[in-house]
Amino acid sequence: MKGGSWFPVSVSSLFMSGIVCIAVVFSCPAASARSGACSGVKSEQANGVADAVTGWQQYLAWYRAYRPCEDSATAEIMSDKTEMLLGMHWDDFMALSQKFTGDTALRMFLLKHLNSTSSGDYLEAIQENAAENCTASDTVLCGAISLAVQRIRRVRG
Repeated sequence: MKGGSWFPVSVSSLFMSGIVCIAVVFSCPAASARSGACSGVKSEQANGVADAVTGWQQYLAWYRAYRPCEDSATAEIMSDKTEMLLGMHWDDFMALSQKFTGDTALRMFLLKHLNSTSSGDYLEAIQENAAENCTASDTVLCGAISLAVQRIRRVRG
């Protein structure tokens, strides 16, 4: 033990290694994506892209690209889009229903955005579609949608 140290690595080198490790973790894109980080620029893009959603493929693309950027304004836009798409594009939704039944987070996102902040213009159509235009394999998903519509109606009185 030359130099009187019983530890093979100096405290200063451990401290510097710790800083390097922390810097690597916080600069790593994968770590940022997992933590749900969203830059100001990406947040602005999320609002603009959400506003332009007119179909289910765009909805799914928005979900994959911008879900971590969801703030209150974007959430309100996505609630309006969810209601509009379920009300006007039910057949397309049913064609993609396996994506929603197979992905719990996506299904919860859809149901979370079927809420009282949306316009309410399509609730009747959504309720009718969930009750009458649902395949046997999608009864659980359609039941959850129907319950969400009922909850909105109760909240609105």
